[in-house]
Amino acid sequence: MKRISIMISGIIASTFVAFSQGNLNATIFGVDNSCFGDCNGLIDVSVTGGVPPYSYLWSNGETGDGIDSLCGTGGLNTLYSVTVSDAIGTTVQMSFLLTTPSEISILSDDQIACCSALTTISPIVSGGTPPYLYYWNGVQSSPSILVTTCNNTTYPFFIKDANNCRSDTIDVTLYIEMYPLNAQISIISNVLISNSYCGNQWYFDTDSIPDVKNKGLTSTIIPGATEQQYIPTETGYYFNVITDNNSNELVSNVVYFTYNSSEIVEKDNKVKIYPNPANDKLNIDLEEKATIEIINVQGQIVDSKNLTDKVNNLDISKLTSGVYTLRIKTDKGIAIRKLIKQ
Repeated sequence: MKRISIMISGIIASTFVAFSQGNLNATIFGVDNSCFGDCNGLIDVSVTGGVPPYSYLWSNGETGDGIDSLCGTGGLNTLYSVTVSDAIGTTVQMSFLLTTPSEISILSDDQIACCSALTTISPIVSGGTPPYLYYWNGVQSSPSILVTTCNNTTYPFFIKDANNCRSDTIDVTLYIEMYPLNAQISIISNVLISNSYCGNQWYFDTDSIPDVKNKGLTSTIIPGATEQQYIPTETGYYFNVITDNNSNELVSNVVYFTYNSSEIVEKDNKVKIYPNPANDKLNIDLEEKATIEIINVQGQIVDSKNLTDKVNNLDISKLTSGVYTLRIKTDKGIAIRKLIKQ
């Protein structure tokens, strides 16, 4: 506004007249939050034209020409708007979408490995702002590491994202299974079980005499059968050879197995156990009622229970630390899972 003085009948009078500087225009700009949990977002407005002075009303109730210390919501966009008014009541509205990155998440289960075996540890990272930098034991490295050890070992891991936001540090533990002094196998309800987690190779033998010295003569190696458990598909003699980290071979006893096609082993992921490794409690998710047998590495059933709920909570506090086989039987078949008891 400008003050104008005029003379009327010898009297000087003053008045204020509003002169527009053109159309009222506003430009809005802002700075997003860099990391989850930050409250450093800000938004400013620059106004031209119209008739000063200007007033401001933001959607959060503030009345300045800018707002700051905005927290936002992690992983979501927050819309802020402002109405700008000039001295003669002309208004213009603007809005800005403030973004805040989601929280960085790292998923990784502890693992079981054999003494001296090459083992890959590969956590799953999400959230934040990619790309990431990966740190193992405080040293920048690759997303996955390849390790070998004969001792239980914990590997601290964290990441930094493109905005230099750092995740929490997680500890990934590698539990080492040692080789037994002798090889022993047993039959537990249609499943062959070795007393070793590591170095297994299963064999089929048609020889009616269970003579382990015939290994390689009357016996046949079963391709791909290198797990602690093996589910036979035909009747006959079976044994297992354990090869340790020094290439020493341990030949197991021979067992005769009668194949029963009525028991079909369930191989999908409808049966879920967690957490794994577990301390005192174990959860088992099912789609139907089941029975469970907990089997130690010697092939002994150390516990059995009926499971009647979709989510079952088991008390395993009395189990000694080690690796166990869970045999879960439903009307649809048998599910085999490994459990690490800490």
